[in-house]
Amino acid sequence: GGGGAIDPVSLRDVLVASAIEAQEFIGTACPRVEAPSPLEFLRGYVAPNQPCVITGAISHWPAVRKWQGEEGDEYLSSKFGEHKIKINATPNGRGDAVLDNRYFVLPEERSMTFRDFLSGMRSGPDVLYLSHQNDNLRVQLEGIILGDVDASLPFADQALGLLPDAVNMWVGPAAAVTTLHKDHYENLYAVVRGKKHFTLYPPTTLPLLYPARYTPKQYRKDPGG
Repeated sequence: GGGGAIDPVSLRDVLVASAIEAQEFIGTACPRVEAPSPLEFLRGYVAPNQPCVITGAISHWPAVRKWQGEEGDEYLSSKFGEHKIKINATPNGRGDAVLDNRYFVLPEERSMTFRDFLSGMRSGPDVLYLSHQNDNLRVQLEGIILGDVDASLPFADQALGLLPDAVNMWVGPAAAVTTLHKDHYENLYAVVRGKKHFTLYPPTTLPLLYPARYTPKQYRKDPGG
């Protein structure tokens, strides 16, 4: 056969058609399931890589009652308000994100008390986000809140055959956005207060997500404001 170049338009058409066909086969449902048994979770969701929304799995956590509303803020401030934490700060809530289609911009890291973080998160103008992925619940927060939340979910521990490598606490306003990324491990996200919106792409869409290289930058607050 000839060794001519592949028509990029034709290649894209093939990739799009393949992605659509695969998605029709896989489906787009994200089922809701009441706290499953380890076997149900393993067979129905872990093994087939099926995302799901699990209900009732954390209803026994004291945090579900204690962390709500203004009283919840007061409770958290009284519990570890003077504890120093590291948070991510951006002018628009988009840290670790592409800017002007030229740069990949990291958030500025700031150190402050948890009380100041809660106050700054409410008042602005910068968007503050406690979102470090370094096992911060047990390391940065020193396990202070482990009486209010569990460090793992037993049905998942048994299904996966191991305990979590990292347990993170994320706190942020609606403006805080995590940019598109991929993780190389299983994730369970427990929403204690507010809501979290996820957009999930199946592996079949990878050729259509336009990976590219960008110059790294980092936000820095001008000391003058």
